[in-house]
Amino acid sequence: MTLQQISKDIRTYVIAFTLEPLSTNAHYNLDDGSACPEPAGLEAARIPMVTDSTELDAAKQKLRGNAFGYLELFNEPDFSFGGFTPITSPADSATDLKPLIDIGAPTQLISPAVAYTGSDWLKEFQRNCTGCMDKIGIISAHVYSVEPKGAIDQIKGVHDQ
Repeated sequence: MTLQQISKDIRTYVIAFTLEPLSTNAHYNLDDGSACPEPAGLEAARIPMVTDSTELDAAKQKLRGNAFGYLELFNEPDFSFGGFTPITSPADSATDLKPLIDIGAPTQLISPAVAYTGSDWLKEFQRNCTGCMDKIGIISAHVYSVEPKGAIDQIKGVHDQ
């Protein structure tokens, strides 16, 4: 089954760590510098992401132009992957993201995706970003569990916040 078939059949969405199309992002290029070939349908299924505060200005500009159907706000602000991404407090994230959230574009916003589902990061973000969660329609969290019950418990924990 191809990725295009999967996307069509189960409405799979791919979140990629970039605001730009995969073919124009250097992180998705091959070793020789050429653009990575995209399987058919991948770009259409991709949900762009504001990885961290360095992409806020570009994201605001794109939101004002209604460039996105969906947009995820920050990737694992509570965890630094190999030092490549910054750890950002809920208060700082609220300060950074509030102007972007308040643009009021028809884009469906997705919450910052926390790495630690047992933490109170999202609750603190909500407390610090007045009115933000009313404009965020989808809660995102990364679930790391080898057992189904563990995954379900993590999802319930985020939901119960």
